Amino acid sequence: MIRLTTSARSYDKRVYVFPGHYTIPENEFRKDVFGRCVIYTANRSKRPKQFVTPKTKKKILPRDCIFCPGNEDKTPPEIYRVEENHKWIIRVIPNKYYGVHPLYPKAYGWHEVIIETPDHYKTFSDISKHHAVQLFKVFRKRIKENMKDKKIKSVLIFKNEGITAGASLEHTHWQLVSSNKKFPESKKYIKYFRKEPENKLEKLLSFEKERMVFETKNTIVFCPYVSKFNFEVWAVPKKFHPRLDEMNDTVLNDLAMSVHKTIILLDKMLNYPSYNIVILTSPKGSSLQTHVQIYPRIAKWAGFEFGTGCAFNSVLPEVAVKEYKKVL
Repeated sequence: MIRLTTSARSYDKRVYVFPGHYTIPENEFRKDVFGRCVIYTANRSKRPKQFVTPKTKKKILPRDCIFCPGNEDKTPPEIYRVEENHKWIIRVIPNKYYGVHPLYPKAYGWHEVIIETPDHYKTFSDISKHHAVQLFKVFRKRIKENMKDKKIKSVLIFKNEGITAGASLEHTHWQLVSSNKKFPESKKYIKYFRKEPENKLEKLLSFEKERMVFETKNTIVFCPYVSKFNFEVWAVPKKFHPRLDEMNDTVLNDLAMSVHKTIILLDKMLNYPSYNIVILTSPKGSSLQTHVQIYPRIAKWAGFEFGTGCAFNSVLPEVAVKEYKKVL
């Protein structure tokens, strides 16, 4: 805490405090080993209830949704599916509105949509643990298939849930984008894990453990020291695993259930907010620790964030952890 008085005004007229003695919490700049930075605005800190909004009701009916059963002919030809009791539970199709394409020499790649459930009204937290594991196995398979293309260097799997997070369709789904380029965002993680990756991972997890939400045998889930989003969470395997497509079932299953559990906590705490999930895995010829980043989209980025790459965050990760643990 810092203590400012009216005498501060005589030093610089830009410093404003209320008349008399007024104690305000101290803001803090943080930067992590990856070069990510944030300014925690403790003077305008908020609690979960201040972010809660009514759950968004879906406006499109299942009969009109192209991702629902019975409308399969309205999507591009299916690439892959997982079935139970002769009905699909996960379906993979090309993205009709692709950002990359194998016919684009200057934007080469593949763009896929992974429909995680046939149920129009479910989100990721509503599916079962078993279903979540099946979904991550599909991720592993699709990364492996994309990596067979000799031109492909990077694969990113991500989820946009809710309008604020960039979702254009109501039916919950994930996307996969592969490219013949190395994605710039991955370079900061590659740089950190370039030498002695196992030791670097151990140091990172040891440092972040004080902000741990929960852990399993193979995974640790924490609110990172530098959280660029309110209530940001990472799920990271405890052992070094550079490629998701080479991850064994034991670790993959654990990672899937950890991410699933985290989203259940998030939805309980903030009443199904918009969020992004990003799965980072190593490009060809480079190495980083495969992990999952979860970004609740409950506060808007503005000019400062876009102009500096640094974010204002009104929720310290140490506070966020306590709030997550309340709903564990």
